[in-house]
Amino acid sequence: MQVTPLWQKFKQLGLLDKQILSLVETQADASAQIQEKRKTIVANEELLNRMTTAYKKIAHEVSLREADIAAALAKIAAKEKQLEDVTNPKQQVALEHDVASLKKSCNELEDRCLEQLTELDSHTNFMKHDAPALQQQIMQLREEIVAIERALQTTQETSARSKIDQDAIISTITPEWFAKYQEMKTHIADPIAPVIRDTCGGCFYEVLAQDLVRLKKNAILPCQSCFRLLYCDVEEAGK
Repeated sequence: MQVTPLWQKFKQLGLLDKQILSLVETQADASAQIQEKRKTIVANEELLNRMTTAYKKIAHEVSLREADIAAALAKIAAKEKQLEDVTNPKQQVALEHDVASLKKSCNELEDRCLEQLTELDSHTNFMKHDAPALQQQIMQLREEIVAIERALQTTQETSARSKIDQDAIISTITPEWFAKYQEMKTHIADPIAPVIRDTCGGCFYEVLAQDLVRLKKNAILPCQSCFRLLYCDVEEAGK
């Protein structure tokens, strides 16, 4: 039965560590994207609700104001009709005063109505043009969230499998050697490094000749400069 050299186990463990770290960063980035898109959706929905409510309110107020104007015009017409038949000077003066007061009130209603109509036009333009665009953006954001969540699930599944593979390798490494590996991980993200062209693949410090001999015989030695655990993969060493 062929025994896997310790350096190969550490090499695989190092690759899995990098893969898991990358997957964790990818998951964090995906989660941040989802959170940001959800915030945008909430903001857009709040804006739509606020503008829709305001539009309905203004439209209702304009309708009431127009009804008030119509009622005021009807009163004015009725008073002016009465003036045509009045012969008593005092009654005529009183009616003329009423008509003037009604016309002033009607003018004020019309001015206010014009202001509200201008405001209503602005809200109507929003409802016709901006609201559909916001609704489309909300739909697109929801679709993007679904796509990101699917990718996130795939990433999580890949990470889970990688951790299983990692645990399987760790179970074959003696506690003493794994403790050394873990100790190095507290100081540096990539505690394992290959020998490349007789130098440390992490810091490029030249490896001593006697150490190279031992490394080529499947030994694992600390780099004299960065203290990474060095291994020699013959296929990589000459690259």
